[in-house]
Amino acid sequence: MFFCAKGAIFASCMKTENDAKSPRIVRIPAMRDCRGTLCVAEYESANLPFVPRRTFWITDVPKGQERGYHAHRTCDELLFAIRGSLKVDLTDSDGTRTFQLECPDEGLLIPAMCWCRLHGFSADAVCVCLASESYDESGYINDIETFKANL
Repeated sequence: MFFCAKGAIFASCMKTENDAKSPRIVRIPAMRDCRGTLCVAEYESANLPFVPRRTFWITDVPKGQERGYHAHRTCDELLFAIRGSLKVDLTDSDGTRTFQLECPDEGLLIPAMCWCRLHGFSADAVCVCLASESYDESGYINDIETFKANL
């Protein structure tokens, strides 16, 4: 099991943490002192599982709304809840796992060919996503049946 600095429990992964293509929590350095917390993602260092090519963020998700409902053919993503919290359901050939994100220094690695559902956003949720590839509409699988057929 994984534990967030705030004490939340993360779902166990079915694959080992060392498997580069397993969904898993990735911790980045966080320096905490009386002035606050500084979290650092060094793009050319070993603290990220890939060199990001694109960054985007999600804010102002209305209560009860969900996002995602897609998989990427080749793109890996690293999702952080830098404020608030959310739940992420990931489905791959090993089944479905649910992760709770609520720590700004702990990101969820979402490998290619994982169906992703984001839900349970807190009212103040701000999520930042680092992607291994630039945006390419043809790289998305937006239909669950097509996704399952490609597993």
